[in-house]
Amino acid sequence: MLQTFKTGQELLQTVRDLDFDFSRETALSQLPQEAAALFDQDGKRFRPALCFLFGQVHGLSPAELAPYARAVEMTHTASLVHDDVIDEAHERRRLPTLNHRYGNTTAVLAGDFLLAKVIGDLALHAPAHALIGLTDAIKELADGEWLQHGMKVRFSATRAELETVARKKTGALMGWACATPAALSGAAAATIAAAYELGCDIGLFFQILDDVNDFNLNSGKPFAQDLRVGQLNSVTVAQLERVPADLARLRAYRDDSTVMAPEEFRTAILSVHERALKLEKNLMLRFGQLFPGHATEAVVFAKMLEKVREGFLPHGV
Repeated sequence: MLQTFKTGQELLQTVRDLDFDFSRETALSQLPQEAAALFDQDGKRFRPALCFLFGQVHGLSPAELAPYARAVEMTHTASLVHDDVIDEAHERRRLPTLNHRYGNTTAVLAGDFLLAKVIGDLALHAPAHALIGLTDAIKELADGEWLQHGMKVRFSATRAELETVARKKTGALMGWACATPAALSGAAAATIAAAYELGCDIGLFFQILDDVNDFNLNSGKPFAQDLRVGQLNSVTVAQLERVPADLARLRAYRDDSTVMAPEEFRTAILSVHERALKLEKNLMLRFGQLFPGHATEAVVFAKMLEKVREGFLPHGV
């Protein structure tokens, strides 16, 4: 009988039960063990959850979906490891990053190992469209990272550019997680495309909330960390839309954070947060329209989005 996720907790347990044991991999080095250890950390595993939930709508079992849920989480983790190298990050989820512990070479190799594992697993067991779709998502992710780096170099960005980057860099894998179950079930091309677009916009939702959290004094992280490394985000672009003359001060903020007080960003923070709330409602509406008659899944989906928002902003704005 098909398992039905009636609550977010049931879905979360299935996600937690995913197997990331690489002990059977042939290697002389500690690479498989170090790669497997990355999944011991307390991550959200949101992308596999999307895969399982969208699969339930299409009548697929968790056992059928597990290879794709594992694939999307491994790909996401590989991208984080590579991101940490690019950003020269020392911590992720309050733990030392792989590059900080062992250096960039080891971190890059661990990310490469995970991507190779994903491709190998899907090549053996998945239909060609699933593997092609994932490689397309990885290319979108890389393209988004490239575009973001360009904006950082020139210290310039528009709202439209940031949204494009977010849908590529954060949304493409979510789009694959949402669309692949539809494709596996033989759904119409329009349904597959709509699921992919919905996933990409969930990625945008993530990124907007992350940008607001970057300016959250209660986040436990340095205030305006993006700006401190010369990266514009949704809040700083909203500030520039309000006060274009602030560009020089924002540029100077990297070297001297006293040039702008936190309260000067308040209006921009609130406006970006309001955009996130509107997008959240839009995502719930579109899920209901895409899958009429699936009220149980719609409730779980809405709860997932709520948990994402609370995870980024547990104390509000």
